[in-house]
Formats: sequence, C-alpha cells, structure tokens
Amino acid sequence: MKRIKELNYYEKGLLPVLIAMMVIFTVAYPVLASRTGLVYDSAFFGKSKEEADAVFTGNVRDH
Repeated sequence: MKRIKELNYYEKGLLPVLIAMMVIFTVAYPVLASRTGLVYDSAFFGKSKEEADAVFTGNVRDH
C-alpha cells in the first residue's frame, strides 16, 4: 500500500485505466475469438451452415 501512496497523480490516474483495460480485454477476447467467419477488408463475414455448404454472410462498405 505504501508503494501506491508514493505514486504521483499521473501514475495514480493511469492505474485504474490499466485495470479497466485488463478487465475489458479479458472479457472481449474470448467472446470475439469464438466467432467463426472471415475478415476481409475490415468487414466480418459470419459463417453459417446450410445443408452441406458453408455460407458466409456480411456487409461490405462502399469505398
């Protein structure tokens, strides 16, 4: 506890930000990694199965 009290204001402010990022990414990583599909040109195409075929659906932005 003494080490935390000796930190300056910037370091004390950065500590909760880093903890929040750790919590957010700990939850987000497994959720996003479990998605099956294909990423092309920053668009995600979700994979679904129709009978024996794999079908990828998604939207592509106009450039």
